[in-house]
Amino acid sequence: VNVDVPADFTGGLTNVVTVTNPEDPTPDCPDCTDGPDTPDEVSDITTVKTNGTTTYVPGTTVPYTITVTNNGPSAASSV
Repeated sequence: VNVDVPADFTGGLTNVVTVTNPEDPTPDCPDCTDGPDTPDEVSDITTVKTNGTTTYVPGTTVPYTITVTNNGPSAASSV
C-alpha cells in the first residue's frame, strides 16, 4: 500500500482490510454455513502492521512490517 500524504495533512489515517473467500456460496451472509459438511477444522489468522515510528517527515518513505500468523489449529491455504 502506498500513501502520499500532503505536508499540511492533519488528523489520522485508517487502513482497512477485507478478506473474502472466492468459493463462499453465500458471500453476503458472513454468519451463514453451508450445511453439515462444513469442516470442524479452522484456521485462526491474525495480521499485525507495525513500524515503530512516532514522527513522520514529509516526503520520506515510512516502512511497515506486516506479520501474518496462523494460530491454528488447521493449516491455511491460498491466503
